[in-house]
Amino acid sequence: MDSLISPIDIAMLVALVISVIILGFASVILYKILKGDIKMEGIISEPDGIKASLSRFQYLIFTFVIAGLYLVLSLESGTLIDIPESVLVLLGISGGSYLISKQIGGKPEPKGEPPESTDKPKSKSK
Repeated sequence: MDSLISPIDIAMLVALVISVIILGFASVILYKILKGDIKMEGIISEPDGIKASLSRFQYLIFTFVIAGLYLVLSLESGTLIDIPESVLVLLGISGGSYLISKQIGGKPEPKGEPPESTDKPKSKSK
């Protein structure tokens, strides 16, 4: 006697549930962006906010391209596909260039007076 639900049906149901959950999270994030709770103005700018950062833009675009292609190819094949090592290396290089540029840029100098020291003054004992 055949079972009523095949393993393929269970896999499709799990994939559908996961897709709905991800879509729900994406919808909430998009709603918060449109409402103004999540600020997007500094997503590709340098810490000073004056100029755009090429490394941040490259990392953002490359990540979306890889994720989009992975999603399309996985949906076309019906299974999760293997990501070639060369793509992972390129994604790592892109992320590394972002981290290196962040270290080279450093933190901007604080404006105004320097923060007070948290060290307690040493008392002189006689």
